[in-house]
Amino acid sequence: MHKLRLPIAVFIATVLTVIGIGVGVVAATTTEPVYGPSWGRFTATFPGRMRVIYSPPVPSASFGDPLRYTTTFYYANQHFNGWVGYAPLTGVLFPGNLRAVVVTEVTRHVRGSGLTTREIARPTGGYLSGPHARQDKTVVNGLTVLTFAPRCRYGQCQAEMVVSNGRVAWDVLAASDGSLSAVESFVESFQPIG
Repeated sequence: MHKLRLPIAVFIATVLTVIGIGVGVVAATTTEPVYGPSWGRFTATFPGRMRVIYSPPVPSASFGDPLRYTTTFYYANQHFNGWVGYAPLTGVLFPGNLRAVVVTEVTRHVRGSGLTTREIARPTGGYLSGPHARQDKTVVNGLTVLTFAPRCRYGQCQAEMVVSNGRVAWDVLAASDGSLSAVESFVESFQPIG
């Protein structure tokens, strides 16, 4: 009777070698950086240097409710902490040539238990929302995507998309002092991970 240990060992070694080569090829050909905290990873094509601003958990519930905390990270190609300008005729004004992704998670702390649970993250609106904003809401692969129609006004083109997987909301913003295609290509480059 022949021993089967050698053919099984050779088969397992061959399978592991093929898997290792595949992982190596993927790692060598993937050059796009991954951004975001562990609970809100994403990829996007930021022009130039990218900056991160962390906003620590902020209470967001009224007195008497279980405390909810909002944690936000701002990823942008320039200093941006979520503050924008508003003008009576133009609406929102972003910093010039802004490319940003705002990653938000809302958690609820259960009183007396020391437990923290995640709230459902629903995309309800964005910087470009308003009574006259054209928006489109779709659900794709378990992600809720709220897209605001790009617009150009008074020398600035803007685009925005809010994406949520139910745990995290990503607000993708772009403004350009030049062409509309520049802001659209940044918004289209965004891909959530997880």
